[in-house]
Amino acid sequence: MNIHERGFTLLEVLISLWLLAVGLLGIAAYSPWALKTSIDADVNASAFLVFDQIVEPLETLLTNDPARFKTQLQQLSAKGQSLSSYSGSSARHFALGIAGRDRNGTDLLSADPTTWQPPLFVKITLTHTAAGGNTAFPFTHVFVP
Repeated sequence: MNIHERGFTLLEVLISLWLLAVGLLGIAAYSPWALKTSIDADVNASAFLVFDQIVEPLETLLTNDPARFKTQLQQLSAKGQSLSSYSGSSARHFALGIAGRDRNGTDLLSADPTTWQPPLFVKITLTHTAAGGNTAFPFTHVFVP
């Protein structure tokens, strides 16, 4: 063999292939984690969107018509209430739970709105059900009329 010939030895090729395989397996090992993290982020973003869709109309109602605000809270807290958020081609569904109290601890769902003492604390719990189990997103919003 001529010492001036150029090229790779079989050992160099095997070591390079081994390093490439280890690198690709490392990337493949993190793919499920990256996918789960991406889905979790999408569900979190969807929960915030649904929360905003609930709170914004309630703020307007509280300012303009407290009795209607109470009625809306009661309707939202009814059993079986479910809300959806659409992201691209997928939909995220959330079960809804609502509870509310004023600064004295008076229940907003049952008390007369004229007796409420601001600020009003409304706890909104959105629960997302997926194959991996349930994820609850508890939000507390403070309304100041």
